[in-house]
Amino acid sequence: MSDLNLYEKCFVELEEYPFDRFKEKIPNELFIRGLCVKNENTLLFKCTGFIVFQNYIFVVFPKGYVIPQEEKSLKKHIRLLIDVLTKYSHNSKLDPSESSLLGSTGKNAAYIAAAFWLIRDYFENGTINFQRQDYDLNKSTNINWSRTIKSINPVISNQRPIYLDLVTKKHILYDHLITQIHKYAVEQSLNLYGWLFDYDGEHMMEYDLPCDVDAAVYILELEAQRTFQERKLNLFLNLKEFIIGSHTQSKDSITTIVTPYFHTVWEKICYSLFADVNDKSMPKLPNPYWNVGNRMAKTEQIPDIMFRINNRLFILDAKYYRIKHAPLKLPGWGDLVKQFFYRHTLIKNKEDKIENIFLFPGQTNEDIEYLGFAAVDGISNLGQINGFIIDVFKAMESYANNSQSGFKEKLLRFYLSNSEQLQSDSTNPYEK
Repeated sequence: MSDLNLYEKCFVELEEYPFDRFKEKIPNELFIRGLCVKNENTLLFKCTGFIVFQNYIFVVFPKGYVIPQEEKSLKKHIRLLIDVLTKYSHNSKLDPSESSLLGSTGKNAAYIAAAFWLIRDYFENGTINFQRQDYDLNKSTNINWSRTIKSINPVISNQRPIYLDLVTKKHILYDHLITQIHKYAVEQSLNLYGWLFDYDGEHMMEYDLPCDVDAAVYILELEAQRTFQERKLNLFLNLKEFIIGSHTQSKDSITTIVTPYFHTVWEKICYSLFADVNDKSMPKLPNPYWNVGNRMAKTEQIPDIMFRINNRLFILDAKYYRIKHAPLKLPGWGDLVKQFFYRHTLIKNKEDKIENIFLFPGQTNEDIEYLGFAAVDGISNLGQINGFIIDVFKAMESYANNSQSGFKEKLLRFYLSNSEQLQSDSTNPYEK
């Protein structure tokens, strides 16, 4: 850790910061890769995530984020950011450049996510234990009759066998090699990131890796193939990732779990909050096409999210824009036309109620808050696109926890209680 407090190491994507304050700490590779840029006398990050370089960290939150200044709360927000990016990297098909930044298997920062998993698992379950069965005479009440009958000569009394000695079974904990590997990996993980979990290291012991890296990886892979317990499988795989990743880093390595494409993450977050994957009743949008020499080539209209509640169809598009300059610097003509056209091609009669919506990241105490609307001057039959602010922290938390947290219901309640403000019913061309 450096002499700056944790809050001073945290940034928001595309916000400007004094360049002179950080110029000695930022590795040149971040500029080369376009992850941060110098704009006159200011510095701005063009990525979101967690960067470590020579014991100095940079945490870059997504657009619209309000960074908490209280340290305990800030640590929670940093852990959440890493959880979100870890889930995104595991559940998405990434191009090679993004994969390397987010820590693809066995490379770069996969071991950051593994370290976090190991720390949480250790706090919940402790180190893994292995047991072996020991057999001895008269050492416990757990009698193994099969071994007793085979190995002990009984005394015959009243024509019945009586065993004066019994073979008993006892489970004994022993120091398995994987237990030693686990203790080593947990100690190393806590040394690196225990501070994020308010771990003071007071009772921390030092452990060495009990074998070379190749042997450790081989043993962990072997045990992962043998086990049918989910916790053990996850433990062995995360131990493997941590061992490989931590032993390929040098003192001057830059460790990243970042993406320059958080707009894609935002789309996945919004999809998880509003989409209904089990609803098969969504209408199919007509296909635009080219016709050249009587040969046709079709393309598709693919909205981000569609769902239906009662007689109302909602078409949502996640927009990763900063709203601080609204109404300036919001989605332009191309994005607006696409959204208008979705609705235009689906309206068939006056009973159709179709709501066009943009979802922007920001902060709001209501989880979801109305921002404003976009429309075309003098052309009312295209309807309007209503913009909403989604609390980015609450949304990320819901995404990481696989929960929709009632966002869809809150959106519907807003429409039902603000129909006049949103002017939804007056925009259907068949009602003119």
